[in-house]
Amino acid sequence: MPTTRANFLYIGPIRPETLALLSHNKAEHALFITPLENEAQWQEVQEAFPHASQQIIKLAETSGELPYYEFNLPEFNASQPASGLYTLYPGLELIESAKQPLVGVEAQLGELEKETEVQEIGALVVEQPELVWPVLQVLANNQRYQHIKALWLRVGAVPLYHGMPEIDEILTWCQEHGFELQARNEDDPDLPLLQLTRHAYYHRWQEEAKRSAKLAKQLKIAQQEAEQQLAKQATEQAESLKALEQREAASQKRLKDSEEQLHQQHSKYEQLQQKYKKLEQQLAEQQKLANKSTDDRAVKEKEAQLAELQKQLNQLTEERDTLKKQLNQSLKSSQQHQKEHEEIKQQLEETQQKLVTLEQQYQDAEHAGKKAQKKIEEGSEVVKGLEAELKKQQVQVENLQEGLAAREEERDKYKSYFANRKKQHEEAETKLADTQQMLNEKDATIHQLNGQLDALQHSNERFGQLESKLESLFSEQRTYIQQTTNVLGQHVTRSALQQRDEQAMINYLQYGQRPISTKLPPSYVTALLEHYDTHNPDVVVIFGAAETTELLAQRIINARAEANRIGKSGHRQETHKEVTVSHDDLPQTIISIEHNKAACESLKESLNNKRLSPAVNVVSAPWVECQTVNEPVALFYAADTTLQRLNQWLPENARILVIVGETLPQAGHSREIVLPLLLQQLRTQRLDIVIEGNHFPQESELVAQWGELLQTRQRSAEWLTLSTTYSLRVEG
Repeated sequence: MPTTRANFLYIGPIRPETLALLSHNKAEHALFITPLENEAQWQEVQEAFPHASQQIIKLAETSGELPYYEFNLPEFNASQPASGLYTLYPGLELIESAKQPLVGVEAQLGELEKETEVQEIGALVVEQPELVWPVLQVLANNQRYQHIKALWLRVGAVPLYHGMPEIDEILTWCQEHGFELQARNEDDPDLPLLQLTRHAYYHRWQEEAKRSAKLAKQLKIAQQEAEQQLAKQATEQAESLKALEQREAASQKRLKDSEEQLHQQHSKYEQLQQKYKKLEQQLAEQQKLANKSTDDRAVKEKEAQLAELQKQLNQLTEERDTLKKQLNQSLKSSQQHQKEHEEIKQQLEETQQKLVTLEQQYQDAEHAGKKAQKKIEEGSEVVKGLEAELKKQQVQVENLQEGLAAREEERDKYKSYFANRKKQHEEAETKLADTQQMLNEKDATIHQLNGQLDALQHSNERFGQLESKLESLFSEQRTYIQQTTNVLGQHVTRSALQQRDEQAMINYLQYGQRPISTKLPPSYVTALLEHYDTHNPDVVVIFGAAETTELLAQRIINARAEANRIGKSGHRQETHKEVTVSHDDLPQTIISIEHNKAACESLKESLNNKRLSPAVNVVSAPWVECQTVNEPVALFYAADTTLQRLNQWLPENARILVIVGETLPQAGHSREIVLPLLLQQLRTQRLDIVIEGNHFPQESELVAQWGELLQTRQRSAEWLTLSTTYSLRVEG
């Protein structure tokens, strides 16, 4: 494959309307990967992108010999079978679905990544709807394509091919990856082109998130290592300390035993000393006696005693010397034990010093962890700021999308209506032209036969043949005329039926008076009037819906006029029993509540001009905060006093029709609060509640929340089926 330079990538069939939108893009090099080659379209591309290059490749989600679906509209050729495409384009037909060699999106983008001259791609256009989701998955998993700043994605109002996600799922993916919806180009509303741009802080947010995660991981590892090391050293020191304590205890015991033994020996030595002194004294006394005595026998006895004493003295001397030797040995042993005690004491002091050092190291590690945690918190604050800004912009985008959706829905209705009328008109014109051409041909044939008839009027046989042929042609002509008449009659009948339905709605409102100008959907108007006529409520309460007020007021005034007409013609008897409601009574048949004084005055003036004011009591009630369960506050009309008076005026089993217009949700507020307020003020009456417009995103949980509220209060209720509304009946 040749080397291609590109910083703008286009995938899918070339569409002129897309080229017009992309003309402002100042890409130096652009690469167009298209499934078909079209010389005329490529010339338009080169005018918009002079340095563009093209590759003719049929892409699919995966590579291989796969079916490729070709239609009578080549721009819808795809690698997936069509689904919703047939619904949006009824004239679409499948021509062929044979297997062909297809290239996978991931393989193709990977091949572009390998090319050395491919620059960083800043913008990507995907004009092939079934490839939008596979391309987005590749973008999420390939680091090279993380710097794309702009996306143009061709999607469908419904999934066009098998396996395609909804638009909401695609937009959710884009928002999660930093892309914001800038525009939704709808030259063809069934096939919109989404324009998205990457948020300016997306990559910074990603880096901060990675850095925070890395710091948190490092802090966790450091804390675990410090705790493990401290626990290990503490265990070792505890074991060492325990061994030293055991050795010291043994040494103390030996020292105590030696001191006790030494004390005993010393006591014995003192006893021997005393005994020795006593014997010496006795010996001295014996010697004195011996010197005085002259008796040899006495002398011998004394000498014998003296010898015995000397022997005992010598024995005691030996015992004393032995005891002295043992005492010296005990002293040496005591000194050795004292030395060992000093060594153990020194080891204990060293152990205590090591414990102090370890404690300091743990404090240092803890301080470093706090610094790292502070950095993480600072990074988190930056991330939170970026997320807040992103959420703020997402809210703005959602508000824009809501307004666009409402306008798109209204435009689609009118566009579909006029498209159908135009199509019917074109079909009738085509058939009329074909019939006219046939009539011209038959006229020419008749003219030719008439000439032949004039030339052969003298030949009866020939004349009979020509007359027969002429009658045959006239019969054929009548058949064609009849067929054409039938076709035109069918078209006129369809148009007449549609006009009849529209006129029926207007006549339903008029009853001989000029029509009410209303922007309400005809289906909703018809359903609402039928509901009103069927259930005949005692009173109607309308919040912020001036057009609905005029509609029902016209219905009521027309009914009164018809009743008066019947009464005057004599078809109703006992007219003296009729009761006319006083204009000062509350309520009137309709109570219309508006939050803006200017809107109240405008509604009153309109009702007076159309002579509808006798049926309506207009009340001014500004929006105020109301306490809710799921949210702190919600806005709604300050109509508590009006509803309380209504509750006092009506019987307990009265039927009340409550209609809430679209003024609140168009200003960004939900109408979910209306049910709890009505249940609080109108506790026993039967309520038919109609919420006009069921497409507002802030009210997506309305059905579920009302269901929970009714179940909690054990109130019987059923959901009604009025077109384009949330409608609920709550029994009294």
